[in-house]
Amino acid sequence: MAGGRRVIVGIGLDLQRIDGIEAAEALRTPGPVFSDAECRHAASRRSPASALACGFAAKEAFFKSLPEPTAYFWTDMEVLCDDGREARFRFHGDLAALLAAKRWEVRLSLAQGGGYASAFVAISTRS
Repeated sequence: MAGGRRVIVGIGLDLQRIDGIEAAEALRTPGPVFSDAECRHAASRRSPASALACGFAAKEAFFKSLPEPTAYFWTDMEVLCDDGREARFRFHGDLAALLAAKRWEVRLSLAQGGGYASAFVAISTRS
């Protein structure tokens, strides 16, 4: 790979029960966890609770993957799940600046089944 090899600097995994997210009605409106765009996307899906559970798991997995303590907000990142494309994050503000300064690349994988949503996040950098 041009520019050096990739080195993983952090990984995170999270598992969420979909019915647990479904019961949390406060998560369906924009606020401290989800942006307006994320809530609109979830509402447009066949199973809004599944979409929110995936987003929640993704954000939890991201925070677990950070190799150093941080104090960022859940809304400093958005989970994008466009049809036909892999899930990914869009970062904002100080969190976006940190990732750029450290030259970290964030990969996200989502899955759901059996009443659960799971997310795996890997943060890498060039060595």
